[in-house]
Formats: sequence, structure tokens, C-alpha cells
Amino acid sequence: MKKKIFIVPFFMIFVLSLIACNLDIGTGESNADIDTTLSMSRARFEVTSAPVTGGLPIIIDSATDGINNFYLIDGGMITNVPIASTIPITFNGVTPITVSFQRTTISEENVQRALSETVSHSVATTRMNTAGVSVTSGTGSESPVNLQVNRHFSRTWGTVTTNTNSTTDTFATATSISESISESITFTIGNNNEPVGDYRLSLFAIADIYFIITTSLDNNNLLSMEAIISARTTPEPRFGLDFDVVGGNFGKTATTEMIDFPEYFWRDLPSIGTGNHDMTLDFSNALLAPPQVISIANNLNSIRIIGRGINHVFNTHVMIENRINPLRIIFQDFAMQAPIGSDGIRSTNSNDLHLFFQGSNNIIGGQGAGTGAGRNGIYSVGTVNVNSIGTLRTSIIGGRSGTSGNGGHGIAANHVNLQGVFNITGGTGGAGADNGNPGGRGGDGGRGITAANVNLQGDFHITGGTGGTGGTGANRGSGVANHGRTGGAGGSGGTAIYATNQVMFSSHMRLANIIGGLGGVGGRGGNTNSSSSYGGWGGAGGRGGHGIEGNVVTINLSAMELSISGGAGGAGGGAGQGFRAAGQRGRTGATGGQGGHAVYYNNTIINNFSLLLFQGGNGGAGGSGGPMRGGAATGHVGSSGAVGGIIERKR
Repeated sequence: MKKKIFIVPFFMIFVLSLIACNLDIGTGESNADIDTTLSMSRARFEVTSAPVTGGLPIIIDSATDGINNFYLIDGGMITNVPIASTIPITFNGVTPITVSFQRTTISEENVQRALSETVSHSVATTRMNTAGVSVTSGTGSESPVNLQVNRHFSRTWGTVTTNTNSTTDTFATATSISESISESITFTIGNNNEPVGDYRLSLFAIADIYFIITTSLDNNNLLSMEAIISARTTPEPRFGLDFDVVGGNFGKTATTEMIDFPEYFWRDLPSIGTGNHDMTLDFSNALLAPPQVISIANNLNSIRIIGRGINHVFNTHVMIENRINPLRIIFQDFAMQAPIGSDGIRSTNSNDLHLFFQGSNNIIGGQGAGTGAGRNGIYSVGTVNVNSIGTLRTSIIGGRSGTSGNGGHGIAANHVNLQGVFNITGGTGGAGADNGNPGGRGGDGGRGITAANVNLQGDFHITGGTGGTGGTGANRGSGVANHGRTGGAGGSGGTAIYATNQVMFSSHMRLANIIGGLGGVGGRGGNTNSSSSYGGWGGAGGRGGHGIEGNVVTINLSAMELSISGGAGGAGGGAGQGFRAAGQRGRTGATGGQGGHAVYYNNTIINNFSLLLFQGGNGGAGGSGGPMRGGAATGHVGSSGAVGGIIERKR
């Protein structure tokens, strides 16, 4: 069935999606079927705006037809929305009245009026210049906006990971609610000292609001801004008694903000045409490949780089130096592995860096040179704003290290603002050198994100890098008491999100998994052929990475799923083989690494959430005991590492 789109006088389009509730609705006069607890104190049209980062709203999807650009933008959430209401009746304080919700209350006209009121009480329209836009019909398939939704956002609708319903079958599903009413729902006013005023019965719901933005190809002109409202079915919409003073308009009573955007915000949206880019680098042609270094000239402010998808990885990296102005780069279906010793994207300027990823993209830092650390996926000395456009996931990965070096970070910057759909992973630590005295320690895993301040919103998986394996201890030959050498310790797992100041989770997020990196396995102890000697001790397992480490960790959530886990500790190294007589025992295996904490903070932590899971990392298994020649017993297995904490304060 086709969508129903209702046109309101100021040319904003609203789509309501409701599914019939399993309400216990009786017939005739029955006050028990109505939620009256929300009536007098109800805060109508309570807005939770989607965050705006770097002056830009959250872009769910975008498209162009070569003439105009179209953007689907997340506006936020509105609670206590009366999506259909009866005509108000005035109670004079003396004569009781009865309000009734009939089967016929839900109609196109009623829903259209309700949605118009929702926007007028929730959205600031002062910046929505729709001059020159003509919308002529309300529900037909030839509606310009309906065509835009079907043509340009077909891959988005039905797959957006929100707590909302589909926008299809709008009027049919709304009608099904009225069909669940046998006759009517009624409520009598005047028998319980109710105040004088206007009363009505309404169907209240929580709704998500989106906007379709149409701009000129160069984004200089805003051609239209149409609102789409999608009512949630969880929690179920409820019938409730609604009150206002005599002559009131049942308007906004909540003290929350109106949904608004910065002035002329559309001019800063990432262009999907070619109109407002200083340069487009198109490597989608099989005959073209980027140079090893893509150096951004100082006079370029907006660049688009197009690749061939994640299955075609270019050996290149992006360098940004000596700039005065902020820079915007749009990557489209671009995959790259930076050369050895190079960051994937590197900015040495303190100006803001705006990165947009459209389609499928992979950004991987270069491997560390020699014993050097792996390089970062993205590095900036200033603020980096990382945004994805659409529902496809972009991966940003730190490079693995050279021998015994630490892994690179996924994103390293002074401030990081992240919104969209991402996988971000720290690089793997390098293995410690073998045959040492002791064996070399494994390098630490890189952090997923490291910065002074980190602000997060969207749907993402952030993981610390795995710690490197410890090197083996050197073997020993014949001789008296010539013990094998100790194995190297495993490297620590990388922290998923590390901030020297604050980690902030948005109140308008979707789904997030944050996991500390695995600790590295300890190196095996060296063997010995010397009589009366023991094999070397195994190296200790590396500590698991923390999920989040920061000075202040703020979690301000309403309805999303967030899982924060510490990484598991690495297994302890096994002891080397010894040579002792019967009645003696080999070395005990090394202790496994401690699991990482879910949250490791210094100052305060603020919690306001619904679906939140904290889990400390498991301790690593103990190493195997050393086997023995000469009749002695095998050594004991080492102790397992301690389990990481849930929320631990630094000492």
C-alpha cells in the first residue's frame, strides 16, 4: 500500500506510521480504559533534538538527480504527541460533561491537523525558507516529495536503525486503531472536582521527526524543508484525557527547546553534486589510481574523493598541512591502506577538519616501520568531525605495529566529534622479539579513539587493538644450573575510547558496542638441556584494554542500546622445559592478564540510560606448567588473571 503524505498549509509534509495497539477498550461509558494520570500534568510536545555537531545535523542519507540535492536529516524525538484528538468540550465547573472518542475520530483531516499542530509546537520555522516551492496534492503517488522519497531514499526506508516504525501504509494503520474500538471510549468530567477548562480525549504517542531537505546543486539555496513524523509503537500509544484552560489551543506545555538548525546550515551540508567542491578526485575508473600521497593544497576548502569500493584498496594517504581555513573532505566508496610509517589521513593544522563518508569506505593506518608504532587511521592536532552519510558502515582502523611496537589508533585528535555508522578499531601491537633474556614484551594495542574530548552519536562499534604476543625466552644448552630464559610479557589491549578530559554520549543515539582490546599472550619460557636446571618462566599475559577511560564520562541516554565491555586479559605464557630429577617439579606457568574495566574514570560519572550493559573483561588463562626431563613432575598451571571491574574509579 502506498504511503499517505498529508500536506499542511506551510508546505511541510508529515508522514505518520501507527500500528494498532492491543488496548483493552470497552464500549459505552468506561473511565477505566483511559490513562488519566497524564492528563493534568502532561508536558505536551517535549522535544529531544538530535545533536548538531560542528554546525551540521545528522544526515541519514543523501542523493542527487543532477539538478537538486536531497538530504534525509534526523531531527530528534518528540514525546507526548496527541496524534488524534476529539473536539474539545468546555466544563463550566457545575454541569458534568462527557467526552467521547468515536471510531470516526481518526480521519485524514484529524491526523493532518494533529501533525500540523505537532510541528507548529515543536519546530522553529524561522530558518525554513521554502520560497518558490509548490506542493499541489496531498496523498497521490505523484506528489513531488513522495517521488523524492521513493526515488532517492529507497535504500534507507525500512532499514534505518531507529526505534521507529516504517513510514508506509500510513492512513491504513492509523485507521486500524479506530477499528479496534467497538463503539466509543468515553469519560465523564465533573464528578471528581475537576477544574474549569476545555477537555478532550487524545491518542498520545512518542514520535521521531525527520526532514527531507532539497537544495540547489551548489547548496546555496534551500528549496524545501519537509518534515516526516513517525510514531513509535514502543511504548504503545495510549488514549489519555487532555486538559487546557477555556479557549486554549492545547499547545506546547513542555519547557524543552524547539527543534532548530543553525542559520543557513544547508550551505555547509556535504555536496553530492559537483557545484560547491573546489576539486573532485575520481578514481572509480580502473585506469586511474591515486598517488602515494594525496596532498591537499592550501587554497582548497572542499574536496570529494571517489574510489571503487572496499574491495579495491589503494596504497595511499592524505596529507593536510599549512592551512588557514577549515577543510571538508567527502570520501565516496574509497578504501585505502596507508604506506608503512604513514597515517591514513593526517592533518597538522589546528583548524577544524570535516570528514564525510558516503557509501562503503575503509581507512587503514600504515604499519609501523621496523620496531616503530603502527600509524593512525585518522590523525589531527585540531578538532576532527567524522560523519557518515547513509546506512552503510565505514571502517577506520589503526595500523599494526612493527616488531614490539604499539598499534596505531583508529582516530587520534585533540577533539573528536563522531556521528554516523562506523567500525573503529585500534591497531594490533607487535610481537616481542624471540630468544631474548628475557623475551621481548609485546607492544600494546592501539586505542580505538584517543583525544582530549570525545562526543559520540550514531550507530557504531569501537574496539581497542589486541596486545602483541610476548617473545619467547632464549633456550639454554648444557651446563650446571643453566636455566631457560623468561618469556616476554604480552602487551596490553588498547582502550576503546580514551579521553584526557571528557567522553560524552549523546541522548539521541542508536546502537553502540564499545569493547576494550584483548591482552597479548605471554611468551613461552626458554627450554634447557642442562641437568639440574629449570625451563624459563613464561611471560605474564597482557592486561585487557578498558572499554572507556576518561576524566569525566557522561552517559545521557533515553532509548538506545549501549554495551561497554573491558577486554579479556591475555593468557599467561607457558614455562619452558626443564631437566630435573624425580621428586621435583617444573616451573609454574605465568599468570594470565587482568581483564580490562568497562569504565575507568577519574572524577565523576553521570548515568541516565535505559538499555545499558557494563561488563568487565575476563581474566586471561594461566600459562601451562613447564614439562620436565629426568623424572621431575610437570609444573602447575599458572593462575588466571583477575576479572576487570564494571565502573572503576582511578586511584
